[in-house]
Amino acid sequence: IQMPVTRNNCCTTTTEDNVAARLTCPDPLVVITDSMKSYGSIAPGGTAVAAPFLYTVSANAKQNHALRFSLAVSSDQGSWNSSLDLAVKAPKFDYGWIQVLDGGNGILEPGESSDLVVSIENSGGLAGTNINGILRSLNSAVTVSDSSGSYGTVNIGDSAVNTTDRYLITCVPNVAPGHRIDFELLILGDVNFHDTVNFPLIVGPVTAASPFGPDDYGYYAYDNTDT
Repeated sequence: IQMPVTRNNCCTTTTEDNVAARLTCPDPLVVITDSMKSYGSIAPGGTAVAAPFLYTVSANAKQNHALRFSLAVSSDQGSWNSSLDLAVKAPKFDYGWIQVLDGGNGILEPGESSDLVVSIENSGGLAGTNINGILRSLNSAVTVSDSSGSYGTVNIGDSAVNTTDRYLITCVPNVAPGHRIDFELLILGDVNFHDTVNFPLIVGPVTAASPFGPDDYGYYAYDNTDT
C-alpha cells in the first residue's frame, strides 16, 4: 500500500533544510517496507512531496481495525512528531439464512441426507472476490460429506448463496427432533482473506412435545406437558 505524505512549511520567514521523515507503526499486522523519505529544502509557506511510503497489512486484519502510524520529521531547524489514524477496509461476512433441499418438506430429519444452501452477506468495506466456503458441523449428530461451496464475488452490501455448489449433510437416525445442530462456515477469498460465520439448524419435524437443545451447558428443554 502506498502512503504519500505532503510536508508543509508553516513558517513564513525561514526555509526548512534537509527535511526527512520516518514512518513507524507498532501494530503487528503492519509491515512498513519503505519507511524513510527525504523532502530536501522547503521554502517559507511552501510544500513538498516525496515518493510514497510503502507498507503491507496482514490478511488477518479485520474490517475497521484501527491502525496508528507515527511520523517523525527532522530538519536543520528542528524536529516534529505527528500521528495518523487509519481504519482497515476489508470484506466482512454475516450469516443470512439457510435452506434445506431434501426433495421433500425442507426439514432435516433423523436419518436423512440433504443438500444445504447458506446465504452470506458482505457488511464490510471491500468486495470479496473468489469467495468460497468450507462447512463444518460442530455436532456429531450431523456429518458434512460435501463441505465446499462457491459464492463468487460478493460486493459491499450484497448477499450471495451457494446455489450451484451446495453443501451435503447427513443426520444420524437416532437423534430426537428438536435437536439443535451448530455449524461453522469458514469463508475464504483472494489475497488470503478468511472469515468465519456460525449458524444453527434444528432437526425436525418439531412438535410441541419435541425437546429443544442442547443449550450452551448441554441441557434440553421439554414442554411441561411431557411425561
